[in-house]
Amino acid sequence: MLALIGGATGLVALHLAVEAAGHARRLRRIPVRIHVNGTRGKTSVTRRLAAALRAAGVRTMGKITGDEPRIILPDGTEEPIVRRGPARIQEQVRFVRQAEARQVQAIVVECMALAPELQRVAEERMMRSTHGIITNVRPDHFEVMGDSLAEVADALAATIPHRGVLVTAERRFFSSLAARAAERGSRIVPVAAGEGAGGSAPEAEHAAIVATVLREMGLSVPGGEPVPAEHQRLWRWGRAEGRALLLDAFSANDPVSTRLLVHGIESHFGLPGPRIALFNHRADRPCRLQSFAADLRAAGGFAAVALIGEQSSLARRQFRGVGGEIWDVARLGATEAALGAISTRVGGGDFTLVGMGNAKGPGLQWARLFAEKGEPCR
Repeated sequence: MLALIGGATGLVALHLAVEAAGHARRLRRIPVRIHVNGTRGKTSVTRRLAAALRAAGVRTMGKITGDEPRIILPDGTEEPIVRRGPARIQEQVRFVRQAEARQVQAIVVECMALAPELQRVAEERMMRSTHGIITNVRPDHFEVMGDSLAEVADALAATIPHRGVLVTAERRFFSSLAARAAERGSRIVPVAAGEGAGGSAPEAEHAAIVATVLREMGLSVPGGEPVPAEHQRLWRWGRAEGRALLLDAFSANDPVSTRLLVHGIESHFGLPGPRIALFNHRADRPCRLQSFAADLRAAGGFAAVALIGEQSSLARRQFRGVGGEIWDVARLGATEAALGAISTRVGGGDFTLVGMGNAKGPGLQWARLFAEKGEPCR
C-alpha cells in the first residue's frame, strides 16, 4: 500500500513539474509581460494600457479581474470570464496558455491576489513579468494585506519583477518600493505628475501611468493614447418628487479614492441637492466598513447615510456619530421602492446618491437600476 501511495505521489509531482515547465515555456514566448497591481485603478490601467499597446502595433491581450472579470482579445473585444466557484489565481495560468496560443507579443494582466504570499506566487510562478505597475498605496484590505499602509505597500511590492522595470505613481512609499526593486535587480520609474491626458484625478493618474510605460518601452501612439470607454460614473433619473443622481463610486473601495472621484466628477458636472452616502457593506470587508465610518465622522459632507448590502444592523452601529441620519434600506433592494423611500426621507427636490464601499451585489444592482431607468450624465 505504501508503495502504491508513493507511486501515486510521484506521478502527481511529475505532472506538476511538467505543467510548470510548460507554463514557463509559454511565458518565454510572450516577450512583454505586464503585471498591474496597486490599491486603486488596476482595471482602468490594464484596459487603457492594452488599448495603447494595440494602437502602437503590438499584438496584445489583457485580463481584468475587477467587478466583472474579462479577457481583452487582440482586436480589443472582450469576453467574460465564467467561474465555477470563487476566483483563484490559477486563472492566470489558463490565460497565459490562451495568449501564447494566439501568438501575442504582450500581455497586460491585473493582479488578482490580495494575501502577500499569494501575490508573490502570482508574480514569481505565474507572471514573471518584464514590467510591473503599482498604481498607488491606499487604505484598503487591511484584514488581508496588513494593519497599516506600510504593510499594504510591502504586500504590493511582492509583484515587483526580477530584473525588470517597475512603474509607479505612488509617492509616499516610493523609497521603500525602490529599495525592494533594487533587491530584485529591477529599475523603478516614477510617474511624472501631469503626464498623460486630463480628466478627473484618478483618470489623469491612469493616463500618466500608461504614458510612462509606453515611453519606457520606446513606443508611441499616432494621434495619442486611445482611451477605452470609461466606466459610466454618473446617472440622472428624473422623478416627479425630484431628480435623483447616482454617482457610482462603489468600486473605489476606500475613502481617499472615493473622495478624489467625487471631487473630480463634481468639478465637471456639479452635484445637486443634499448628498446621501449610499453605503454597500460586505460581511467579509469589516475593515473597509470601519475606514468609511471613520472618514465620514471626521470629514462629513453627507446629509445622511443610506445602508444597503449585508449586515446592515452592524453597519448602522459603525456609522453612529457621522453627523447625519442613518437610513437602512437594505431590505428594499435596488428598487424604485428603495429610491422612493430615500426621496421621501430627503423631503423632495433634487439629491445626489454617492454609491460607496463595495461594488459587488447591491452596488452593481443599483448601478444597473439607474442605467435602465435613467440617463448618463455626459
